[in-house]
Amino acid sequence: MEKKVISEIMEKYAAGELTMEEINEKLKELGAGYHLEPMTEEEARAKGEREDREGLIDIGRGSEKPLRNTPDMCRRRDLAGQVVIQRVRSGYFAVFYDEDGYAAKARRVTFAD
Repeated sequence: MEKKVISEIMEKYAAGELTMEEINEKLKELGAGYHLEPMTEEEARAKGEREDREGLIDIGRGSEKPLRNTPDMCRRRDLAGQVVIQRVRSGYFAVFYDEDGYAAKARRVTFAD
């Protein structure tokens, strides 16, 4: 199973070119081992409440992730010992990760023109 093929299929679904049933059939043919299920009204409402609580904002950019209100300070083992620039609603922050991948601190940064 090739990730690129599945990614292309999912992009077609996101663009409205394929239905959920068609996607599930293609995933089954590829032996993906998973399928899509429609969200219930209750799940959609809970998702909206969670996004409001976490500060996610729909900025109308299609498939781009909405911007957060604050930097993501979750543990990221893949970023251990690094400094990463994150864009949030209010600007840019440098997030400093310790050797265990915990976000130790975040500082607002500005860029010279």
